[in-house]
Amino acid sequence: MGISVLIFRHNVSNWALHFLFNFSLVVFVLHITRMPVNPKGTIQKIVRRWYFLILLLFIYQQTGGLVFLYIPEWLDNQLAQIEFNVLGLHPTIYLEKFNIPILNEYFMLGYFAYFFLIMSYAIILLRKRMEFELDMFVTTAAFTFLVCFYMFYFFPIAGPRFLFRGIYESPLHGYLFVPLVDYVIKNGAAEGGSMPSTHTAIAIVVLVHSWRYTRKVGYVFTPIVFALVIGTFWGRFHFISDTIVGFVMALICIIISDWIIGKKKLGWHRLPYYQPGIMEKPVVANKKCIRNFSKLDPS
Repeated sequence: MGISVLIFRHNVSNWALHFLFNFSLVVFVLHITRMPVNPKGTIQKIVRRWYFLILLLFIYQQTGGLVFLYIPEWLDNQLAQIEFNVLGLHPTIYLEKFNIPILNEYFMLGYFAYFFLIMSYAIILLRKRMEFELDMFVTTAAFTFLVCFYMFYFFPIAGPRFLFRGIYESPLHGYLFVPLVDYVIKNGAAEGGSMPSTHTAIAIVVLVHSWRYTRKVGYVFTPIVFALVIGTFWGRFHFISDTIVGFVMALICIIISDWIIGKKKLGWHRLPYYQPGIMEKPVVANKKCIRNFSKLDPS
């Protein structure tokens, strides 16, 4: 990323600061990943497992300053025209006729749940002592975030809430989650982080892993993720194209993550399960393993 900033610095204000940030980021990551691993080092395990997701908060904030890195103009008009040519309407404007508080609250509840999905599912896996599955999940989520953030620079899209700001007849009506989400977006969202929808991509990553490892949790997460995905364009934060691309990118990132880890003989097609209190290492659920450990519970 730092190299891109250096090459396209004519499109970036304060390019030297961005370059320094990315250079420091690389140095820090290399230092962390080369630290010797101590199996009994609890703090070290926490740092190794979560450091990159924490760094992504800073990387996300950087995207607002680099939104015009490659393409120095907004592409919202072009994307809106494509959607109109395909659908015959602008989805977020059409949905104004369904501006019903109870519906708005449901979809904004799902949208707001995005901020807790990753940590909630991580805690569930930790409580089940499914550490391998947790590492799979965190790795895939971090990879998905990184890919989506980088795509922001190729598709500088601000979103329909900016493009159609003077066209909407009224704001969304709601009681709790509508104003709450509105406050969070106004105070925390990076301008230009719309294509693809990271909310959608990460929600799908969480949903796929929850169905893969903890089926009961998958049942609970499904209506939440459904509300979240619909909420991305229902709340006027994204074009419907952003949501679709976010969905596709999630599947691609999951497949790539599975393939990379599978190359190390740790693919999800050979899921490891833990027997709490007995085994610290994962047991591969092949036929021989199932015969020897018939009480293993993958859910």
